[in-house]
Amino acid sequence: RIAAARYPTQHISSRNVILIVCDALRADHLSIYGYARNTTPFLNQLYSKGEIQKIEDCISTSASTICGIPSLMQSREWKSCTYDGFTLFKLFKKKGYQTSAIIAGAHKAWYNIAGTYARDCDYYFDGMDAQKHYFKDDRVVLEGIENGQFKKDNNFFYLHLQSPHETALLQNEFAVWKPYEKATVAPSEKLLRLANLYDNKILQADFTIKKIFEELEQKGILKDALIIITADHGEGLGEHGVDGHVDWLYQPQTRVPLLIIDHQNKYPSEKFSRQIDIAPTIAQALHFALPSCWQGVSLLDSTTVQYSFHETGKVGLETKQQQYAIIDNEDSVIYKYLFSKDFKQEELYDLKSDSTETNNLVNQQTQRVKQLRLFVLQNFALHFDLGD
Repeated sequence: RIAAARYPTQHISSRNVILIVCDALRADHLSIYGYARNTTPFLNQLYSKGEIQKIEDCISTSASTICGIPSLMQSREWKSCTYDGFTLFKLFKKKGYQTSAIIAGAHKAWYNIAGTYARDCDYYFDGMDAQKHYFKDDRVVLEGIENGQFKKDNNFFYLHLQSPHETALLQNEFAVWKPYEKATVAPSEKLLRLANLYDNKILQADFTIKKIFEELEQKGILKDALIIITADHGEGLGEHGVDGHVDWLYQPQTRVPLLIIDHQNKYPSEKFSRQIDIAPTIAQALHFALPSCWQGVSLLDSTTVQYSFHETGKVGLETKQQQYAIIDNEDSVIYKYLFSKDFKQEELYDLKSDSTETNNLVNQQTQRVKQLRLFVLQNFALHFDLGD
């Protein structure tokens, strides 16, 4: 609240800003990130024309929407996020923008995630407001855009797509890879079914993004807009013996896409980035001052981030088991250290040489594990309640 009260309100930019978050979308199943199946034909087309700048490695704060959205919006590790935090919505309201949140899903009903940002929305529309579609159908977003009244400029849009999520509706026209229906697949083909269903849903999300672009183009909003496409978290498809998200912090659950359309700025594609860096990047791209309470670093800043902290949510708040992770970015090598609260479960991976996290280095890199354990205790023990 103090940071918000002191934040400068002078008007600097009138560019429209569109933040598209695809629920449960992991980067490595997008063909724009090199996946073998053509799951993102529309995004591929934009990328081939030089319209999209792609950040190779972006890591979500956690592995659930409850944690990911507040963290993204407030540029803070999720446990230090609050209901009255300095969000992107608050930033744009102070700059005189019209703010809109259009959500496939139910952010007011689901643990009231909307409570962390909706008070600064001029226009809020989610699946519970939809008249034409199931609340977890991405066409809800198109309905929300159709129903809204927007200016030509000074707009901030947060558009949340559900397609990649397990519970979202899949339209028949996107059922390309088969088998994908649970009732028709033998248990031995479970992983194939999961991948097929997931890839079909990414194809659907890609089509929805295309339709969003068309709708906003017709309204005159797309011209020179700053557009960010990312995810709140990823999704496991059988790696490490688990599928889904929430309770794990492996790369399938935490490596998310970060795609930027911005004709005025050049972004470093190979720079290690975190979900909490997205809001500062948007602010700096528009020449806005960064709120003093934000923890992230803009991708346009030359600062190199060495450490990032990640955790599953609180037990009882969707989460069944807590896990923590530290990523140690040393340029030539990136270590990911996963651990439990009591350090009885530890894993260490070199993400540059082992992106699929198949070779646990805990027993080979004992000194590094000790260093990382000490780093955790010195820097995070009190804040994250890690015990003695």
